[in-house]
Amino acid sequence: PVVFVTDLPIGKPLLSRTMIQPMNRIETGSMDRVEILLNPGSFLRVAENSIVRINETKLDNVRVALDKGTVIVESAVFDKKVHALRIETAAGEIAIQKEGLYRFAADPEQSAVDVAIRRGKAQWLPEGKPQVTLKSGKRFQLPVSSVGGELQYANIRKDQVDNLDNW
Repeated sequence: PVVFVTDLPIGKPLLSRTMIQPMNRIETGSMDRVEILLNPGSFLRVAENSIVRINETKLDNVRVALDKGTVIVESAVFDKKVHALRIETAAGEIAIQKEGLYRFAADPEQSAVDVAIRRGKAQWLPEGKPQVTLKSGKRFQLPVSSVGGELQYANIRKDQVDNLDNW
C-alpha cells in the first residue's frame, strides 16, 4: 500500500518525514492510512479511500480541504493567539477553536458533511460567515447547500467507535 502526494500532474509516494507543501494533495487507497503533523500538538489522521488537500501550512493559518473520505484531527495543544486550523469542506469551513478530538467525513455524492466532536469546540462558517458553534459530544450533519437541507445534530454515544477511532 502506498499513500500518494500529488501536486499535479505527477504523484509520488508519501514517505516518513516528507514535508507537505501548500497545494499538495494526499490520496489514500483502500488499505492505506496516514498521520500528518499539522502543528506542534495537532495531528491529521487520514483514513482509507480519502483525498485531502493541504491548502496552507503556516502555523497561524493551517488549512486542510477534505475532498473525499474521513479524517480525524487531534489537537492536544491549541492556543488561539498562535494557532489557526480550518477544515474546508463542501459544506463550508470549520474553524477549530480549542484542543480536542474532531472527525470529518465527506462524500461528493452526499448532500451533507458529517462532523463529530468528541471533545472540543469549532465554528461552522458556510460561505465564510460564522453560523453555528459546534460543541463537544455531538455529531453534526452540515448541509452542502442551503437548498440541500438544514443542520442536523445528535449526541455521540461512547460506544460509537470504529477502527479509525481506535487507531
